[in-house]
Parts: sequence; C-alpha cells; structure tokens
Amino acid sequence: MIKNKPVIGIIPTYNLKNEENDPYVDQAKFVTMYAKKVKESGVIPIGLLE
Repeated sequence: MIKNKPVIGIIPTYNLKNEENDPYVDQAKFVTMYAKKVKESGVIPIGLLE
C-alpha cells in the first residue's frame, strides 16, 4: 500500500562507452540491490527514465 509511505525515484546508471556514435549501443540499467535496500527500509522505489 502506497498510502503514508515515502517514494524515492531511482535514476539508472549509464554505460556511454560508445566509440562508434551508435545510439543503440548506449545502455541504461537500474542497480537492483539499491532498490531492494530502499524497499526493505519501508520506502517505495520508483524507476525514473528520461
């Protein structure tokens, strides 16, 4: 239940080692361990993307 619980937005980490300038090579991923620890503390994690 979301009522009366804080919500924290989690921004993904980026891998921008794109030497060929190909936009499909860039990667964004969420650190699941961080989201798990946030949830265990009673906070609701929400993934944020651009």
